Amino acid sequence: MRDNFTLKTKDILAKRVGYKCSNPECRTLTCGPKSIETDFISIGVAAHITAASKNGPRYNPKLTPSERTSPKNGIWLCQNCAKLVDNDPELFKTSLLESWKNDAELLALNKMSKATNRIAVHPELLQQLSTFARVEFSYGLPLIGDSEESKIKSIQFSSSIVFNMIACSYLQTQTYLKRDKFVFGLTLNYEIENGYIYYQGELITHLTPFGYFFGIFADLLNEGSIDEIIDYINSFPTIKIKREYTFGQFKPYVISRVNPAKISIELNKNRFIFEKGILTTSDLLTLLASSLNTGIIMFDDINDPESFTKIVTLWNKIEDGFDMSEVSIDTDDAENWFVNND
Repeated sequence: MRDNFTLKTKDILAKRVGYKCSNPECRTLTCGPKSIETDFISIGVAAHITAASKNGPRYNPKLTPSERTSPKNGIWLCQNCAKLVDNDPELFKTSLLESWKNDAELLALNKMSKATNRIAVHPELLQQLSTFARVEFSYGLPLIGDSEESKIKSIQFSSSIVFNMIACSYLQTQTYLKRDKFVFGLTLNYEIENGYIYYQGELITHLTPFGYFFGIFADLLNEGSIDEIIDYINSFPTIKIKREYTFGQFKPYVISRVNPAKISIELNKNRFIFEKGILTTSDLLTLLASSLNTGIIMFDDINDPESFTKIVTLWNKIEDGFDMSEVSIDTDDAENWFVNND
């Protein structure tokens, strides 16, 4: 007996890739008009990543019938590519088809974002500002249980919401800025009280679009709309997140694309050492996040008087280690900054 997809599942698979074949070497549009105005032609196939029945290509006996018929086990292909991948399952392995699917969904999202954001987002809100974007957020969730193991799971799940918000904001930022890798600062703290885990934090970035998109998530989070947040996150392509994080005040992070189907969010554990070259805004953000709590800056090249003077002048003016108001960002180049005059 075959575990076939429902019509609804087939429709979901087709729409999530814009009715285009998910094979990156193909990308054929799989539907179009017939000569009759009330009908259309479809050459698309909702193919199983792992087979619908025994002895089929890439069959996985560990899956339940519901898992086998879920959208997660499907990929949208044209008829030719569907036949191709099933005729040679050793070449077209499960991992390859999953990668195709993720890439195709991400491509569809990026194209849709470019189209819809031009209408829905006011362009002036995405223009580079001369100040750092600082986005505060707070939320609370009930603990999964009373045991220590349950508390750990609650902490992991709750913090994963924030990092999924960051990853989705990163994807949206990429439609406006050609930046595959950049830094940001993050404060993340929590406390457990009366069966709830409460989070509060702040994201700091010099890239205005990144702060804007994260702010949309933060507004929902601050309103307590957890279900809406999760639905919004689930509207993005399925993409893995490699994350390394810690709790505390103003920690430096680097976010980057490992591959089309994976994002890395890593904590920068290294003490900042300024080397030869220009001290960019990214460098400054890393320096402040890494060094202000200790009051230590390490210069590897004191023969760069311009950068040395800028950072020492800034250091002497800042009374609160987390006050960024003494710095202005060049609106034409977000990696250029200067110290405000009194």
